[in-house]
Amino acid sequence: MHPKTLFGTVLMLIAVLISACNINANATASNTTFVTTTNCPGQERGRAAVMPALTSPQHQDVAYLWQDHAKTVLSEYDTQTGNKKKLLTFTENDNVNANVSPDGHWIIVTQSTSDLENAIKLVRIDGAYAQTLYCSTSDNFLSSALLSPNQHSLVFSEVNPNTQTFTLNKLDMSTGKVQALLSSLQPGYPGVPIQPQAIGDTSTQASSQQPQANIHYYSQLLMPQSGKPPITGYIPFKWAGNSSLYLQSAAVVPSGGGAFPNNLYQLLDINKPVEQQSNNVKSLTAALKQGSCYNYDITADHTQLICSMGPSNPLDPTQPGVGVAAVNGTSLHNIFTASSSNQMVLASTPSGHMVLFIVNDVKTKLAQFYQINSNGTALKLITSAKAAEYAYEGYGARKGYANVLHDGKYYALLAFTNSTNMLVIGKLAGGSPTTTKISDDIETRIVGWTAA
Repeated sequence: MHPKTLFGTVLMLIAVLISACNINANATASNTTFVTTTNCPGQERGRAAVMPALTSPQHQDVAYLWQDHAKTVLSEYDTQTGNKKKLLTFTENDNVNANVSPDGHWIIVTQSTSDLENAIKLVRIDGAYAQTLYCSTSDNFLSSALLSPNQHSLVFSEVNPNTQTFTLNKLDMSTGKVQALLSSLQPGYPGVPIQPQAIGDTSTQASSQQPQANIHYYSQLLMPQSGKPPITGYIPFKWAGNSSLYLQSAAVVPSGGGAFPNNLYQLLDINKPVEQQSNNVKSLTAALKQGSCYNYDITADHTQLICSMGPSNPLDPTQPGVGVAAVNGTSLHNIFTASSSNQMVLASTPSGHMVLFIVNDVKTKLAQFYQINSNGTALKLITSAKAAEYAYEGYGARKGYANVLHDGKYYALLAFTNSTNMLVIGKLAGGSPTTTKISDDIETRIVGWTAA
C-alpha cells in the first residue's frame, strides 16, 4: 500500500475511534443515574449534594410556603400559566423555612420538628432530586441556611436551647463535610453574655471578646432582671462573596436580662478554623449613633447599609422609616419617614442602589409598596392595597423580604386581605399587578423567584 494511502487509512480509523468514544461518553452521561435520599446521614453529619443540571427549560415561578390542613407545603406558582405545583410536604408542627439558590434552580429548606427530625433539605425546582444534606440532634434548632454565590458552601445556624449554645456551620456541598465557623463553646467566642444595664446607662459592658458596640440594654423596662443574659448568635444574613459572610445578631435563649440589640457583622473569612474566628468577626453597625434599626440590608457594592427603622422600646421616639448609612459609618440619614407612628416600614435593596420598601398602616389598613434610590431621590409608589397588609416579619435575619425582585423588572408581594393570602406580581415600571389567591393561612411566606 502506498504510504500516503496507509497514512490516510490510519487517520480515518482514529477518527472513527474518537467518534465512537464520544458516542459512548455521551451515552454514559445521558444514562447517568443520580441517586438521592431524604434519610438523615446521621446526627450532626452532612452529605454531599447531588445537583444535576436541568435538561429542559422551566418557567420562572414564585416559590412559597403555606399551610394545608396543618401541614407545611412548599409550592410554586407558574407566572405564565397560573398553575400551582407542590414540591414538598412536611408533617404538622414542622417549623419550615426556605430560600432559592443563586442559580435559581434549587430550593434550600430548613425543617425543625419537635422531638423528631431537624434537617436541611434540597430539592430542584421541578420537584426532582429531593435530598437531606444535614441532620442535627432533636434538641438543636436549625435556621438561615444560605448557599454561597458559587454554590460550593452552605452556611447555617444551629442553636441548642437546653444548653444555650450557638454554632455557625459550613457544609461543603461537594464532600458533605461539616465545619464549625463560630461556636459559643469555643474559647474566645465573640458573643459572651452581656450584663444588664440600667435605663439611660449607655456604657458598653461587653467583654474584650465581644465586637465593640454601644449597647443599649433596656432590662428594667422590657424584661425582668432575673435569669442569665443571652449569648449573641450570629445568623447568616447575606453573602459578601464566596468566602465572606454578613451576619445579623440574635439572642440565644434570652432567659432574662433585657431587650437584645440588633447589629450587623461580617465574618471576614469562612476558611479560617473556628479557633481563629474570635478576631475574624467585624461589627458594621457598632458605631451608629442610634440603635433603632430592626432590620438591615446592604447594597450590592457593599458600601451602604439600608436600615428599617422604628421605635425599639415604648420610650423610643424614633419615627418609622428608611435610613441609610455608610458601611462602618457613624450616623444614619433618613431617605423616607412614615407619616404616622401607626405605620410599619420594611426595606430591602435587591440590586444596585435601588431600595424597595413596604409601608403597612395598622390603623387604616392601607398597604403600600415603594421604590426609592439610596440617595433619597426618585421616590415612587409602585402599588397599594386597601384593607390589606403586605407580608411583614420585621425581626431576625432575612425576615420580612416580602418584596422579592426578579431580573430588576418584576416584583412579588404577599398581601393579606380579608383573611386570605394573595400573591401580587407586577412590573416595577408600573401597571396593574396580577393578584392570585394562594392560601387562607396566615403562615404563608414567599420563598423567592426561580429561574428558567
